[in-house]
Amino acid sequence: MAALNLNHPIFTIIKKEHKEILERLKDLKTIQDYSQLVNWLWSFVEEHHHQKEESILFDFVKDNPKLHEGGPFCVYYFDYFMNDRPSDYCQKHFGKQPEITPSQQKFYDKSSPIRIPIEEHRAGKEILSYLIKNNATLSKEDYLKYLTKYKELQELHFNKEESCFFHLCSMMITEIEADTLYQEWLKS
Repeated sequence: MAALNLNHPIFTIIKKEHKEILERLKDLKTIQDYSQLVNWLWSFVEEHHHQKEESILFDFVKDNPKLHEGGPFCVYYFDYFMNDRPSDYCQKHFGKQPEITPSQQKFYDKSSPIRIPIEEHRAGKEILSYLIKNNATLSKEDYLKYLTKYKELQELHFNKEESCFFHLCSMMITEIEADTLYQEWLKS
């Protein structure tokens, strides 16, 4: 099977959403109302984008043995992940590990490499949850500190997906399957 073109609409729509998210996070120091940004991030990133990635793309490739092959960028990101785990950040700053949802548990049960982006999803959600719950008591400096960490986490996460994970997916998904995944993405 020939590798799927990385310009396929399933990848371009995800990259477009990544770009939109990063654009919103670009100038954190100039934002006057952090709560409005956090509410948008919760709605768009956590309830929309990451849910779709997990239920459509991640779920589709989760059992493919090629997922374990990786590549140079994947090894680089894995090493980085092991030395700076997002869940450890949450434990240190919020006193708890991010929750694993029932739909995410299957990736952990199978010891899937997809646990890495899932952990990043979980940590990002935990940071936003903390900001929402503590909106009235956090100083502007603390809000900015946690939003900056969220931004850094998303930048690294998106880079991993675009330079590693999508390349792996392109070797696991046929064009017809990708067309189907794209249609599912549009409907969700």
